[in-house]
Amino acid sequence: MHEQPRFLKWILVIAITIVANLFINYALSLVYSEPSWDDFCPSSQVVPVVDTQEKCVSQGGQWNANVPNVYGIVEKNVPAGYCDVNYTCNQKYSDAQSVYNRIVFIVLVVFGVILVG
Repeated sequence: MHEQPRFLKWILVIAITIVANLFINYALSLVYSEPSWDDFCPSSQVVPVVDTQEKCVSQGGQWNANVPNVYGIVEKNVPAGYCDVNYTCNQKYSDAQSVYNRIVFIVLVVFGVILVG
């Protein structure tokens, strides 16, 4: 009986691994959808200017004050700071993305163990 070359077996193993990975990831995306940025931070066509700390915090943002330069001098004609208006919604999105990634990792590990076993 003629035995197949060893590299053909490895090519077959790699091909099965890739196809199984693609199948599991696609099936998982059909069952469990990834969080969308727009669900947490809806974008609007008109973005209002937020130029004070009070406005920024009231809209769920984070105020970032400008700091003095390396010489300790605050330059003239520089705004007092800027507002990250997506701060709160970005935190919520990051939390949801972390939970999603954890669940996907666990599912992939379980399927990996099943396929290997």
